[in-house]
Order: sequence, then C-alpha cells, then structure tokens
Amino acid sequence: PGGTGISLREAIIAANNTANGATPDKIHFNISGAGPHTINLLSALPTITESLIIDGWSEPHFAGTPIIELNGSGAGAANGLYINAANSTVRGLVINRFNDDGILIDRDGATIHGNYIGTNVAGTAGLGNADDGISIMDSTGHQIGGIGAGEGNIIADNTGQGLRIDNTTSTTIEGNYIGTDLSGTINLGNASQGIFITNNSTGIAVGGTTAGAGNTIAFNAGRGIRADSGTGNAFRGNAIYSNANIGIDIDSAGVTPNDAGDGDTGVNNIQNFPVLTFAISTGGNTTIQGTFNSTNSTTFSIDFFSSPTGDPSGNGEGAVYLGSDTVTTDGSGNATINSVLAVSVTAGHVVTATATDPSNNTSEFSATQTVASNVVVVNTTADENDGDTSSIAALIATPGGTGISLREAILATNNTANVGGNPDQIRFNIAGAGPHTINVLSALPNLAEAVVIDGWSEPDYAGTPIIELNGAGAGGVSGLVLSANGSTVRGLVINRFSSVGILLNIVTNSTIVGNYIGTDVGGTVDLGNTGTGITVNGGSLNIIG
Repeated sequence: PGGTGISLREAIIAANNTANGATPDKIHFNISGAGPHTINLLSALPTITESLIIDGWSEPHFAGTPIIELNGSGAGAANGLYINAANSTVRGLVINRFNDDGILIDRDGATIHGNYIGTNVAGTAGLGNADDGISIMDSTGHQIGGIGAGEGNIIADNTGQGLRIDNTTSTTIEGNYIGTDLSGTINLGNASQGIFITNNSTGIAVGGTTAGAGNTIAFNAGRGIRADSGTGNAFRGNAIYSNANIGIDIDSAGVTPNDAGDGDTGVNNIQNFPVLTFAISTGGNTTIQGTFNSTNSTTFSIDFFSSPTGDPSGNGEGAVYLGSDTVTTDGSGNATINSVLAVSVTAGHVVTATATDPSNNTSEFSATQTVASNVVVVNTTADENDGDTSSIAALIATPGGTGISLREAILATNNTANVGGNPDQIRFNIAGAGPHTINVLSALPNLAEAVVIDGWSEPDYAGTPIIELNGAGAGGVSGLVLSANGSTVRGLVINRFSSVGILLNIVTNSTIVGNYIGTDVGGTVDLGNTGTGITVNGGSLNIIG
C-alpha cells in the first residue's frame, strides 16, 4: 500500500488490473475514526473497466445511511464515477460537487443502491453535480434503487437531469428520492427533469405497485418524468408532486390530448389517459368513477393517485399512490371505471389516474377530480329505513341491513347542512345490470335541504335513465317533493304514483332534467302518474329540461 494506506483511487486501479473470477472484484472500506469520511478528490477517478462492487455499506461505522463521501469540487472536469464495465455495483456512497455527472454508466447490468447523489452526507442539503445525477447510455439491464431497506438513492440538486436514460433498455428504477430528501418534504430539486427518457429507450420500469417500489419525484425544475421517445416504458406507483412542469410528459411538451380509439403512435404509443367523473371517500374506502377509451377488447391497468391540490395544467400530479384496478375495453374501445380502493382521501383533495396497456405503455396523468363532500351513495333498491339517518356521515357509518336506500339517503341529506353553499349529493351504485326499480312503499321524505339526486351517476347508465321509482304501492302520494331551493333531479324514471310525479313547492333555482315521468324505463309505455307529471307551485328561476 501507499504511505497512508490504500486509497479509493488505488483500489480502483488495482481492481482494473485484476481479472475477475466468477464474481466481480470488491472494494470495501474500513477508515479509522467516526464517520462521515470525506474523500476530497484532486482529479478524475479512474474509469471502472473491470466488473466491480464498490461497497460503502462495508464501512464499520455505516448505520443505514451512507457515510463515505466523494467530494468532486477539486477534481476538475470529472464524473464522480464512470462505470465502463458490465455487472458493476455502487452502493452506500455520497457523490457531490463534480463538474460532470455524479455517476456515468455505459455498460450493461449496473446496480446503484443506497447512494446520495448531489447532497450532503445527511441527504438534507444540496451539493449538486454540474451535470446529471446519474446518466445511463447505450446499455441494458440496470437496477437503480430497490425495495429493500436502504436500497433507494437520493438523486437531488444536480444541474442537469436527476436521472438520464439514453438509448437504454430493460432498466428498473424504484424506491428512489429524486429531487427531495428521505422525508419527501425538502426541496432539493434537480435543475431539469426528475427522470428523462430519451433516444428510443424501451422497457424502462419507473416504480411499480409492489410495496416500496414507487419513487418519490418532487421539486424538480422540469417535469417529474419526461419521455421524448421509446415505447414500453411503465410509470407506476410513484409519488410525483411539486415539480415545476407536469408530472408525466410523453411525446409533445405539455398535456397530450386523448384521441378516439387511441390509434395514434409515438412515445408509449401516446397511450390515452382515463377520464374521471366522480370521487368520494367514506368509511375508509375511496370510490372513483369515470370512463376510459383506448384500444378495443384490451385489459388495462388503471393506477389512482391523490394530491392536496391539482397541477396548474389540470392534469395530475399524483402525490400519493392510492391503488390500482383493471378495466377491459369493449369492441368500441370503451370501458367504465368504478373502482373502490381501501384507502381514505380527504374531501377537497383531488384524484388523478394513469392507464398502462399490456405492453407497459403508461399514459400521462388524467385531469383531476375533486373528492366530494356531503355525498351519499344509494346501493340498494330496497325501500327501507333501518340505518342511522341523523346525518350523511352517520348513515355511511351505520347503513341499513341491505345497504343505503333512497329513503335513508333523503333523510340523511335533510339532516345534513349544505357545505359552502353547495347542495348535498345523492348518487347511485346499485349492483347488477339495470334497470334498477325501487318499489316505493310510502311517501318519500320531502327534499328539505338543497340536494342533487343524480340517476346519471349509476355506473351502468348509458344515456337513458335506469333508476325507476315505482309508486304503485306508495298510497296517495307524489313521487318527489322539492321544498328546498337549488335542488336537482336527473336521470330518474318516476311512474305510477297516485298524485304528482315531481312537485316543486315554492322553490327557486331548481333543475329537473333527463327524467322519464309517467313512462316505463324504455320511455315507450304509458305508466302514468295519476296527477300531473311535474307541478311548479310558485317559486322562480327553475329549469325543466
């Protein structure tokens, strides 16, 4: 060894000059004294030309976070490490202040685990490299980060991309913090994209739905993920937020609109994103509804995310991965989204979604949908009243024996004050194919608080109403009586009541739209109410039709 021992520079040169056996050579550390241990480099380290494992975890003082620091501020025009040998590994290093990339890779099979690239040893302050944090070129089969304890890298505060993938295939990127610290709260954004995929790179998996696979990609000055070429690149299960531009950007800069049938080609085949129409979170579950159009007769994975606020573009980002579902398109390329996820989302937050096809082409984020408050969902055709109707929240927590009935929903909304001047909502999600007939046994409660009764919300609604209120057994009563201003009734079939179909009783600013009143569900058979179809008793500014 040299006069002061064996340096990292000497160890790399020696490893380059030693032929590998059955496994790569290894460089371990055992530097005396308490860490951190900073190596102030005076020039570029040698290029790694023989398969090698540089193992900062081997330092005896290592306790879960890296303490071997490579400081490149005095190294001149240099990369932190240049890996020009296949099947090499770098783990447990802090690599900062180099004038080029933190790590440059152009041979196959690199594994990069548990490094802090562009920060101080604590991972909490920026000491960025002057180009990309990690740059991977002209190669295949890499693992950047991982799902094991301490395998994720921090890649932050670099002047170029956080991570550049260039003419590269079959690479997994998971469990990393790109643009932030391990808490995800400190702004250490890279000066360009968080991840940039270019030059026809394919088979790049960013994140995943396995626990711990998702990356945190935040605070970057460009997009969270930008792909300008290539296909088969999956972006799933990541936390993407607070980037200066959109969260996921494929093909042209900015949100790429959907096209009917999704027949276009390009980056990730310019995969269409879902269209969300409703979201509610109650009882520990979040229900998200919407539509999706893409290649016909194909099964897609839909990933859902939430954020406190939406991106200024209107699409995404997705700060919290909520879970996934699958949908299968019909012969026309259409599918309905009606997913229930076992997770809570705060009312007023927004949800968004991506779609991934069987070839791992992931879309951009969908437009956001605000998680509704004061919403109750009718899920049974039974006309019962055995749930707690003292409020919407109480009914959701303690429904009746067969679910939540329309009667219970009206009572609960009557007992719940409107929030922010907005009416409560009664929506429908009744199992099975419609039509769904509610055989009303007695007068339904008057609508005493502003409410939207929305038959269009039933998942199998396809343009004509399929929620039927049959009043044949209800006695001498009207179908619905509106006694509160600002209410809406839409998408119902109301027939066979012994009085009026709908009565607007001295109300204003109420809307009756898209209903069949006095016919069967098909709108072709007379099943009239005994009184008038709609009676407007005083009031003003109401809309019928």
